[in-house]
Amino acid sequence: MAISGSATKTGRKHEENGEKRGEDRVIVDRGSGIISIFDGHGGSGCAQFLTANVIQLLDASLESRELFPYQSTEDKGRNLIENMTEALYETFETLENNFKTVAFNSEDTSGACGLIGLVHDEYCIIAHAGDCRAIFQHISVRHIGPFKLRSNKPIQITEDHKCDSGKERERIQEAGGSLEHGRILSLAPSRTIGDWDVKTLAPDVILSSPEINHFSVNGPAIMIIATDGVWDGVSNREAMEIVEKVLKLDPGNVDAAAARLVHEASRRTKDDVSAIVVLWD
Repeated sequence: MAISGSATKTGRKHEENGEKRGEDRVIVDRGSGIISIFDGHGGSGCAQFLTANVIQLLDASLESRELFPYQSTEDKGRNLIENMTEALYETFETLENNFKTVAFNSEDTSGACGLIGLVHDEYCIIAHAGDCRAIFQHISVRHIGPFKLRSNKPIQITEDHKCDSGKERERIQEAGGSLEHGRILSLAPSRTIGDWDVKTLAPDVILSSPEINHFSVNGPAIMIIATDGVWDGVSNREAMEIVEKVLKLDPGNVDAAAARLVHEASRRTKDDVSAIVVLWD
């Protein structure tokens, strides 16, 4: 069984400008197993739109797909992953197209990096466009006196989509894009939803299509999903250590673990910081 918790904090860059709320948005829907995190830029319009629409669109896409009859646990897993993958691709495409209409009608040039996850029993599938990141780690749990966690090295599930990173840089150049100071015009992330001011000038360069990764969980494990504000100040290993320390003192309190990570990261950056912690027991 998996439990999820989250935390978010407005960055000092917004507070210094007198803004009460930043551009990050987080969703943890425990009923459906949908978790998502959106890191807005150029305003909060896009991130707010995604937050308001993603659950309804993804639920509808999932409901339109039926599981095929299966004879084994392996077949069940394969069917689940295939259906969830198709639903996530469709959801990203619909969100992009629907926000395009809103953006052109309202002259909204904001955009957002996004990561959407589906947790179903021991299966997890992650779709992301941009530089929100997910890391994962199996843990071995020992009850020796007080609760104790002993862990291995965290695995980075997602690859940050940045214009100046290896694979994305090659893709951009093949599409005819021209980088300046590691950006396409004003954009550092190479995959986003929205940003129609840039996408209109550089079509097929900045993409909204996500990369999708999936895995199954065998035994106790932790996954951390966070916006780039967290990763700018905290390494993968340190993030996992912060979360584990909280869970050692307060077993199962994933909200407190996410809050502690966000608090620590906010001391090292002016950016908005948001995190989701998922614990499989």
